Amino acid sequence: MHLGTFFVIGSIEAAQPVFWVVMGVALMIISWRLSRKSSVATRRVLVAGSMLLGIGYAIVLPLPATNLLPARGEAGAEWAIPLWRASKLVTMNAGWLLLGIGIAFHAKLLSLPRFSPRAVSPPLPP
Repeated sequence: MHLGTFFVIGSIEAAQPVFWVVMGVALMIISWRLSRKSSVATRRVLVAGSMLLGIGYAIVLPLPATNLLPARGEAGAEWAIPLWRASKLVTMNAGWLLLGIGIAFHAKLLSLPRFSPRAVSPPLPP
């Protein structure tokens, strides 16, 4: 094995997509475990945020490293690169927002309003 190949494989540029995938999966696992003892609404917000972050970290962020996106100047780059940036913006920001709100619900810093059905009095006899 040539020594130069080791430095290319062990470089930060090569390890960064792997880190993103591991981070996305870890966020999903941690929030899934955290949501097991939460209420239904809190669980849904936590899992939705972690799923968005998992998709963002595991799929959207490493996409340029896979060379599936066309480079600037190639055919299709004028729509592919802005579409990738927009999907990155939406998945990451919405994911962190939902995860933060879910953690605040779980820690009882925020609370959902409790809706209780009102007791209906029986009709009065004529």
